[in-house]
Amino acid sequence: MTHPLLASLNPQQYEAVVTTDGPLLVVAGAGSGKTRVITHRIAYLIEEKGVAPWQICAATFTNKAAEEMRSRIGRMVPGSDLARLTVATFHSICVGILRREANFAGLTPRFTICDDTDQIALIKDCLRNLADRSISVKPEEVRSWIGAAKIKMYSPEEARREMPSDHGPLCAQVYEQYQKRLLANDAVDFDDLLMVVVDIF
Repeated sequence: MTHPLLASLNPQQYEAVVTTDGPLLVVAGAGSGKTRVITHRIAYLIEEKGVAPWQICAATFTNKAAEEMRSRIGRMVPGSDLARLTVATFHSICVGILRREANFAGLTPRFTICDDTDQIALIKDCLRNLADRSISVKPEEVRSWIGAAKIKMYSPEEARREMPSDHGPLCAQVYEQYQKRLLANDAVDFDDLLMVVVDIF
């Protein structure tokens, strides 16, 4: 007999929900029920497989999506200890990990997260200290270059080699100084939240 949790799923969704041994990749277009599959899969793991909520981690891209997922799961498995279920954005999950493991990154658990204004101010200061006055580059361009390097997990030296551009050498210098300044101030930027946690892992 089909469990009530599974009754409303189509065959492909059903297969994705009940396949719980080993890794599983679901590839589907917009509006095809990916969130439905994930929420039902979590509920199925808790209800049918006896997995504790604190052993499950669901990562998404927006706070709105995370709240919607948590709400749906709460309706499917009422009474479960969902306060200990991790359903959050990638960045939010990484903040939690980094607060606990800050010492591995040379930070304290009270580190600050720089916003756009802080980043630009720090980059401007680094540019004043490093730039040849004949070179004209906007701080926003440098921030974009550094962000692109961090997404690829490049150190300043790797970025200089792998991301050639007219201002690449200068951007790499700024990147190096920028990271030193962040660390000295017990701070990270938004891209670091992912990069530093991956590095710790």
